[in-house]
Amino acid sequence: MIYKDGVLNFTVTQSGSSPVTTGIQFSTQDVATAKLTFRLTKDGVPLPLSAVSGRLVMVMSDGSRFIREISLVDKVNGIAEYVLSDAEIKHYGQVNAELYLYYANGQSLSVHKFGFSIDQALIDQNIVPVAEYYIDDFESLKAKINELYDEVIETVDELREKFSDLENIETKAGAQEKADAALSAAKAYTDQHAENKENPHNVTKAQVGLDNVDNVKQAAKQDFDTHVSDDVRHVTTEDRNAWNSAEGNAKAYIDLHEKRKDNPHEVTKAQVGLDKVDNVQQASLAEFNAHNFNSVRHVVQADKDKWNGAQLFKLTQDSGKVFYKSDTETTNYNDLTASGMYLIANPGLNGPAGITSSFLHVMSNGTSLVQAAYDAVSGTKSFYRIRKSDATTWTTWNELVSPNLVVPWQTPSLSNGWTQYTVSGSEHTLQFSKDALGVVAVRGAIAGGTLGSTVTAFTLPEGCRPPYPFYHVGTASSSGAGGTPQIFRSVFNTDGSVCVQSCSNTENPNGFISFSARFSTKEK
Repeated sequence: MIYKDGVLNFTVTQSGSSPVTTGIQFSTQDVATAKLTFRLTKDGVPLPLSAVSGRLVMVMSDGSRFIREISLVDKVNGIAEYVLSDAEIKHYGQVNAELYLYYANGQSLSVHKFGFSIDQALIDQNIVPVAEYYIDDFESLKAKINELYDEVIETVDELREKFSDLENIETKAGAQEKADAALSAAKAYTDQHAENKENPHNVTKAQVGLDNVDNVKQAAKQDFDTHVSDDVRHVTTEDRNAWNSAEGNAKAYIDLHEKRKDNPHEVTKAQVGLDKVDNVQQASLAEFNAHNFNSVRHVVQADKDKWNGAQLFKLTQDSGKVFYKSDTETTNYNDLTASGMYLIANPGLNGPAGITSSFLHVMSNGTSLVQAAYDAVSGTKSFYRIRKSDATTWTTWNELVSPNLVVPWQTPSLSNGWTQYTVSGSEHTLQFSKDALGVVAVRGAIAGGTLGSTVTAFTLPEGCRPPYPFYHVGTASSSGAGGTPQIFRSVFNTDGSVCVQSCSNTENPNGFISFSARFSTKEK
């Protein structure tokens, strides 16, 4: 997607700040492309946005008001964004806005007030947006409805007061209404008179004893007598008796024969031991076996043993994420004794020194346990400690050495006249390195510089310096000393400076100074 991205960097502090006019300008034609990106920090680090929801309030220049949910695109680095809707981008002019954050534990805060503008594009010059309100949450919507309701009531009361004197004045519409009512009454009287012209006194059927007689045409007596004497259509009692004794018995015999043709002796289910068997089709043996040995629908004892022996303790949340301790609380590391994985987004108590946020891994075995903490901000430090089996004694936090701290062989810059020593085309390059245990090694030779306890020959970088002054005695040039081996003394200072203090060769003290030194950067 392509966006016009207005980026706002806000720092959350306890002191108030004036609204910011950002200089961000969108156009009414920036449909689905006008985006505000918020980068939030606190105390110099990104503000975590886990367990947070954000709302953006925008008041347009025409009075329209919108409250919208923002999208949290990077919760760890404190980045959120909002893309203006098609309706919002049409409200041109200056826009005043404010960003709020709401936490799951009930806390909330106002991040910053700011402003930006929407320019009316030439193609939209004849379009005037209608003032509108869009509110995401119910409470804000309820408050706005109540506000509009109060305005309507106030307006109605004003109109009633203005027109109270006109209630006694008969308007044209009122006179017309009265005339229509009179005409309707006259018409109803006329219709009633026409309806009663054949029964002007409204005599009812009940008044003359005919209330139970339907108003339908009756048969003539001659038609009735003809029907009664029709012996073709009617039967006599003799006919019925004859049929019942002859044809009726014959039919009964036929029915009984039909009923018994499959079981002429009327043998019952109970007589043959089938009284408890329903007369339904049974499954075949092949069908029964196919169902009985279906391992997809049925479980076996091995399945049950496996499930019953499964781990029931949660090491993470159901989503697979670690347990979260937010930056609004103070976490005591001593209280985290259950096995599991945690993200502690606060410095906490009894934690490793210098860590403001950490991933913590706890491995517990009853009363004894180990905690391993990893710096969640820099990612360069890791520590561990153990609680002993007495359930009260904790060891100190021990820093784990990372392979990232290993320094390969490097060549320092020389100063005060010192140069790399070269003889017969072979260079003994001065170099230094540091291994995974924090041990620094210095090798190689230099020449030609100035000696002195405070004269720096070269400097070691931070992380490759001794915790206290380290003195080194090495081999010096024998030139001018009759070929007798000579020595020099140097000092490696805690600020990284290395000085060649003195040399036993007084004739040629700086002709050849060879280092072969090793020291630890750890205090212990």
